[in-house]
Amino acid sequence: MPTDTLLQPSVLRLGCAFPVRAARDHVTLRGRAAGANADDVALVVGELVTNVFVHGRPRSAVLVTTDTADGIFWVTVSARQDPVNLPPPTEDPDAESGRGLLLAHTLTTVFRCERRARGYQAFVAGFALPEQTGKTAAPHSYSPSPKDS
Repeated sequence: MPTDTLLQPSVLRLGCAFPVRAARDHVTLRGRAAGANADDVALVVGELVTNVFVHGRPRSAVLVTTDTADGIFWVTVSARQDPVNLPPPTEDPDAESGRGLLLAHTLTTVFRCERRARGYQAFVAGFALPEQTGKTAAPHSYSPSPKDS
């Protein structure tokens, strides 16, 4: 696929057959073309998609979108599901859960969870592009906004 096509905003609809692999493949190609660390992008998106299917019980297709803006490669995993309040990531070596959030927090420049229209919960991850690593980005956030706009 031509690089200029990979740099365009994209949307991938995930069903039930191999959703994590499909999402990782989708974002890896686009992240690499944008200049992001493709391994970090694939790892974080794999965790987010897994969490949506395991914990979120989505009521329709899960959407994975990508875009590049302001020196950041953006990936959003959106699912129509009940509101989510994410716990802060844990660094406890004996913790049985929460490792995916720790990875998302550690490997991204921006990570947040927000409520969107029509019952969608969005998990937004931003990865700084190499030429922009000195740029200050918005802080990490772990709770959705209280309104379902």
